[in-house]
Amino acid sequence: MSESNDKVTSRPAMPQRIGPEASPQKQRKPRGKTFRRLVKIVLLVLILAALAVGGLFAYDKSRGPTDDDKVDSAIKDYMTAVKRGDLAGLRATTCGQAYEYYVSLNETQFAAIYDASRDSVPIIDSVKRVEVTGNHALAEVSAHTNAHAQQTVRTVALQRAGDKWKVCDAGVGAGVK
Repeated sequence: MSESNDKVTSRPAMPQRIGPEASPQKQRKPRGKTFRRLVKIVLLVLILAALAVGGLFAYDKSRGPTDDDKVDSAIKDYMTAVKRGDLAGLRATTCGQAYEYYVSLNETQFAAIYDASRDSVPIIDSVKRVEVTGNHALAEVSAHTNAHAQQTVRTVALQRAGDKWKVCDAGVGAGVK
């Protein structure tokens, strides 16, 4: 073996820098995606809230009117008859002594009494509170007369007649004593 053949011609090695292993960069999500996700969550919450409210409303409607609602409606029907001077309406919406009183009058007698007492007839403005006990109810109402605009608080007694409530002692109305 010759020495000249053992020489390898090579280029001198260049220094290389070897650093720590490169870590993958964290990829940041664009802010737009976060905002869209937040909007979707808010919309979902709003939809669920709307469904809950709608469900409660539907449940309430499916139950039908409560006794308090029926008493309120009976008082309003009674007051409509009082305001119109409707004897048939008063007979249909009353019971007890009030009913007996209206039945004892004919149209002419009632018209004369109604016309004479029109300004002093208490008119119910609103039903403030209703208390139902079995087939009886008491309603606290706010009323005024045409002669005096100042409201007063009165009590109206009602009784259930079948599936309807009727005013038995209103303390208001034409001819009720």
